[in-house]
Amino acid sequence: MAEFKDKSGRLVKPGDLIAYGVAYGRCAGISYGKVLEIRKNDGYSRPQLYKLRVAGVDRPWSGIQVKKPGFLEFSNRVLIISREQVEPDILAKLDQIQVPDVQSSDTKENP
Repeated sequence: MAEFKDKSGRLVKPGDLIAYGVAYGRCAGISYGKVLEIRKNDGYSRPQLYKLRVAGVDRPWSGIQVKKPGFLEFSNRVLIISREQVEPDILAKLDQIQVPDVQSSDTKENP
């Protein structure tokens, strides 16, 4: 498995809960997510060495929004968070998200 560390230097693993920045139109926000997969970012021009596939949940303006899983553009801007740091209703949604059983993702090609 790829070894990726968050902004504070903690090792990130599939299943970890994270906080990451998002854009709501012209406004900045923070979203909660569950890490589904970590891939080595070979052959990509950006300086990030890893890509994180994340299922996100947030509350932009009204209600809770569960996002489709996707890869973060700036994976070097995430922080692992504890369950106690997540709102209970959002944590319930994150708990419903299953982490796929993935083989070592160092060898996977970029999507």
